[in-house]
Order: sequence, then C-alpha cells, then structure tokens
Amino acid sequence: MKKLMMLMIVFSMFMTVACSPKMIKGTNIEETPDSKEILTVFGYYIKGFKEQNPEIFLEYVSKDYYDTNGTDEADDDIDYDKLVEILNSDAYHSLEKVNITCIIKDLLFDPDNENRARLLFFFEVRFK
Repeated sequence: MKKLMMLMIVFSMFMTVACSPKMIKGTNIEETPDSKEILTVFGYYIKGFKEQNPEIFLEYVSKDYYDTNGTDEADDDIDYDKLVEILNSDAYHSLEKVNITCIIKDLLFDPDNENRARLLFFFEVRFK
C-alpha cells in the first residue's frame, strides 16, 4: 500500500510539472506568441534607447501616447509629439555612455480587450 501511495505521489508531481506552462527564461511570464512579440518590441525600445536611435522603436509608440510623469502638474506631461521632440533634441543626442537596466516584473493581458496588454517593469538609466 505504501508503494502504491508513493507511486501516486510521484506520478502526481510529474503531471504537475509536465502540465505547467512554459515560462520565458528569467521571468514568471508564460511563453506565448503574444508575450514573445511584446518582449521583442520592448527589446527594440531598450536597443533604441541605448543607441540613442529612436527610429528603432518609435514606430511602435502609439500616436495616442501620453505620460503624466507621475505628477498632477500638466507642464511636465508628455504626448507623442513632445516625445518625438525630446528624442530628436540636441540634449538627448549629447548624452554619453547611455545605459539602461530593466527588470521585467509582469506582463498582463487585458481580459476585456485582446489588443491591449501592460508590461510592468522597473528601470535604471545611467548616462554621462
């Protein structure tokens, strides 16, 4: 009886592992075609930022882009046109040794809109 019980436990553990979804390496995000595509686009953002070449990722930015910068003041808000202006400015291109480190925390798909997802990440930018 003990052997049968042990066999059932081992079998159930095997089934749990065998049935769990494949995760993207280094994350808790399930590997699906959509999640892989979103992280590929995110990779373009990182590459373009490091190389100070917004052309690499700007095509993926929505024309409805709007960022409040986490404040209630409207004077520091950035829309798509302001973003393009900043990315093409002499100040942005004069930065040296640009580096960005990101930690991806989660990727959440909107259950009410199949065309919407949110990537939660933390980042640190260093430059001279």
